[in-house]
This record gives sequence, structure tokens and C-alpha cells, in this order.
Amino acid sequence: MTAMVLMGLLFSAFYFLSHWLFIGVIFLVFMGAVREWCRIVRFNLIDTIIFVVFFVIFFASGILFLETDPNKSLLLYEGIFLIFWWSCLFVLVVRYPSYGLAILNARVLHYIFGLIPLLSGALYLIYLRLYQSNDGLGLNLVLYALFIVFLSDMGAYATGKLFGKHKFIVAVSPNKTLEGLFGGVVIVALYTVVMYHICSDFAQYNGYYFFIISIITSLFSTLGDLYISMIKRIFEVKDTGNIFPGHGGLLDRLDSVIAAIPIFSFFIVLADFL
Repeated sequence: MTAMVLMGLLFSAFYFLSHWLFIGVIFLVFMGAVREWCRIVRFNLIDTIIFVVFFVIFFASGILFLETDPNKSLLLYEGIFLIFWWSCLFVLVVRYPSYGLAILNARVLHYIFGLIPLLSGALYLIYLRLYQSNDGLGLNLVLYALFIVFLSDMGAYATGKLFGKHKFIVAVSPNKTLEGLFGGVVIVALYTVVMYHICSDFAQYNGYYFFIISIITSLFSTLGDLYISMIKRIFEVKDTGNIFPGHGGLLDRLDSVIAAIPIFSFFIVLADFL
């Protein structure tokens, strides 16, 4: 229920808020996630101030870049870097605790492992919303991608509860099952087929290409969830915060978004080069 309410508020923000007001809302939401990150990794006051300053500077720089007709080639390189980045995090998640515990005592990694996902998640949400904004394509794309995240999560939870037998990555998330993962992907696949035929804006993309990037986005959504779960296990916290009583914090709700949205955006940019 909490997730549905949050998604409803987020969709309302995408639809009804003006350009700069929308950017302001995204900034405030992610500043809340920044606060939670600093608490999780046990930053002292000085570290927290430095982390916040870095986030604000890079966020503002990113907005200026997006507002000045961004070079899509540069966005493409950034996307390739993010795929490499999340692939490395996948190795850490799979090999936890063998590798993941190295994060615990390396303060510089606390900065890097927080700034990259949070900044890319916030900025690519904004970029995708502004993408071809004159004809509304960006709005349709970002809402479509957010529904992928939502359906992946809900589909995996439901099918895992009903049919889950084979657990995977138990050290990070004991309740995750292969059946749940497969169920989430199947639901996203069905959603993709339906939306591709309903939304005329998506017809400009090759059907097979659009289907594949939707499945990839679903998988990265799960990876984002596992990444934050690993961080919580490393620092021995149950939830990232308590802004949603009984359901955790902002990072608990944004974990899948910070991985899925940048990757989906990369493939949308890539399509312009194909």
C-alpha cells in the first residue's frame, strides 16, 4: 500500500508539476535519500557535510548540462560507464560477504558508492522526463519505466510468495527466489507487449529492441534492490529510514529506481544512434 501511494504521488509530480518545480521535488526527495545514506554508513558531521556538498554541486552541474541541450554522445558514454558500474556491483552482491565487506572500512568508498547511484538516479529521472518534452514522449517513457520497476517488485513478491522454492543470493536477501525473479520478468514482458501496442509514441522504436530493453530494465531494477539490501547488511541496519512507518525509508523505495532508470535512459539514448 505504501509503495502504491508513493508511486501515485510520484506520477502526479510527473504529470502536474511545472518544469522547475518538478526538478525541485526530485532534488528534495533525493536529498532525503542522501540523509539516509549518511546515517547508514555512519558518517560523522564533517563527512555528512562534505557528502551533501558534493551531491548538491554535481546535481546542479548535471541540471545545467541537461538544460543546455546535452550532447547525446556524452550521455551514451555515461550510460556505458553506468552499465559497467552496476555490473561491478552485481559481482559484489553475488560474492557477498567475500567482497562486499571491503566497503565497511573504506571511507572513500562510502562516498563513491553513495554518490554515483543517487546522482545518476536523480538526474536520469529528470533527463527522461524532459526527453522530447514538446511531444510528451519523455513523460510516457519515464512513467513506463517506473511501472517496470513497480511491476518487477510486485510481480516478484507475489510469484515468490506463491511459487518460490529456489532461493538465490541468500546472504544478501534471504527471501528472494528464482521463481519470484522469473515471475517479475514475465509480468514486465506482458506489460511491455500491451503498452507497445497501446502507446503510439513507442512505435518509433523497434518492437524487439523495446522488449529487450524493458526486460533488461527489470533485471537492473532487481539489482538495485539487492545492492541496497547488501549495504544494509554490511552496516547492520534493518531499514534505510523510518519515513514510511513499517516500510522503511526513501532509499528502501528508491533502491530499484536508482539502477533501472539510468539503464533504461541509456538504451533510449542508444536508440537514437541505431
